[in-house]
Amino acid sequence: MDLLFVGTCVILHMIDRYTRWSVAIAIPDRSTQSLLNGIRDGWINKYGSPNELISDQEGGLNEYAAAILEDLGIKLNLEAKQQHAAVVERHTDLLRRQIHLMDAQAIADGLRVTFEQVLSEATLAKNMLLQYGGFSPCEALCGRTPHLLDVMSVEADAQEDPVRLRFIAVQSMVQAAAEDRIKRAESTRTRPAGELRELQIGDLVEIYRPVLNKDVSRWNGPASVTDLTSLVDGMVGVRWQGRNLQVRVQDCRRAFAFVFAPIMFGRGSSPIEVLRRAAESFKGCMRVGWIKHQTTWIACEGNRNFDDILAAGLHVAAVNLQLVGVFSVRFGSRIKSLSGLDCDEALLFRWIPLHFESWNHMFMSGQKSVNLHELGGDDVCFIQFLMEDSIAIAQICKLNAEIANIGGVHDPRMPIIREVPVVRSSNKTKVIHGTDVPSQRQQPVEHYDSMIHQHPEIVVTRLKIILSLIMMLQWNMKMMKQKEKKVTTVIVMPLLPGHVLHVHHCHHVLCITVQKFSSLNRMMNQQNSK
Repeated sequence: MDLLFVGTCVILHMIDRYTRWSVAIAIPDRSTQSLLNGIRDGWINKYGSPNELISDQEGGLNEYAAAILEDLGIKLNLEAKQQHAAVVERHTDLLRRQIHLMDAQAIADGLRVTFEQVLSEATLAKNMLLQYGGFSPCEALCGRTPHLLDVMSVEADAQEDPVRLRFIAVQSMVQAAAEDRIKRAESTRTRPAGELRELQIGDLVEIYRPVLNKDVSRWNGPASVTDLTSLVDGMVGVRWQGRNLQVRVQDCRRAFAFVFAPIMFGRGSSPIEVLRRAAESFKGCMRVGWIKHQTTWIACEGNRNFDDILAAGLHVAAVNLQLVGVFSVRFGSRIKSLSGLDCDEALLFRWIPLHFESWNHMFMSGQKSVNLHELGGDDVCFIQFLMEDSIAIAQICKLNAEIANIGGVHDPRMPIIREVPVVRSSNKTKVIHGTDVPSQRQQPVEHYDSMIHQHPEIVVTRLKIILSLIMMLQWNMKMMKQKEKKVTTVIVMPLLPGHVLHVHHCHHVLCITVQKFSSLNRMMNQQNSK
């Protein structure tokens, strides 16, 4: 089942997966009740209840609709997000093209037919003319194909409107089917088989998620595989950041988060070495980052003394481990257990002191406690990365825009130009040979708002300049309409006390000057004398 939109009309399109028999019915809107009425009137009342109804993520097919369909013996199967019901959507494109062709031809021929008649004829022609395995959908359902008009022998001028509409339907179906076959042949891409991935429950994978910022990677993870029952249908169930998701096979790949992690574990002053030294030297458990207090996020007490550890932890999580949503880090050594926290997921690294190269890791829920004594004894060092969803990360980043790599790879926000403080300096001049010449020092920079308050005449001056240009353009357009070969425009208006604005336009050359009234008067007299 799929919805087809043609103009302002909503069409409910249903097709049998085996016989390819199509039913199209116009419905008032895409609400739940309209969809249920369309399914009942278009299919159930004529052919009975189907065993299964496959559709995409249509908003009207909610839990209430699923319950009503279940009472009728119909199992509702919704595809994953951004996954489509391939069979019905391919036929929907064909039907849409057919309706557009018929509607355009009917308007050109001046036929008095309704949209319901166009839809009915288009559906009939589609069920009769398409061939699957040498048989049409009408032959598969009814056992025979009714007689259609011979489009080559019937005179078009002698037909009535219904007959002419049938003639147009047959032509449009042939044309739309040919266009569809050519389009499919040019853009055919086979979907990768999920069985070739050899996925198992518990495997770590990365999933493709669309993002608004192009600078951020669209592959997120790692996520753990939780459901493979729909693998034959091209869907994989994963758990990521505390949520169960259904993703397409092509949007899932094996995780490579730790393939290069041992190579990056260097020495010296690298962020990983900073974390290692901090965990091995601190006895107990220390947390840096942020804590949620009611509805707001506040900084941890450890941020004051361990700000370098916070920066190193966020860098390692975002850059080295490619983790998404890390907002806090816990580190320490020689404790028996780690308590659970209010967060989505956590990643724990543990090792024996002075043997960092033999580290182990484990993903877990953020609320789950960890018994370190059972994992490695009393002398165990650890680093734990805590992760939250994107909404929480956005709130934290908004409050701490100057800190990098919160929740992922990003740089601190640079200040906007208008936020940079203006440097004011005195405008001093020196006299050289009796002439005032500005010194080589930097000229004062004044804020635009303060300049307007101190010199309001500047605003009036600019408005007069704009007005003069508009008048000149209007005059030139008027002259050009009268097909004048040479147009000369001169605009003179008072600007400042003792000064005027002179705009001169001639032969596609524009000259704007501010002159004293006396000099301009002398120049105008010379031009008038010529």
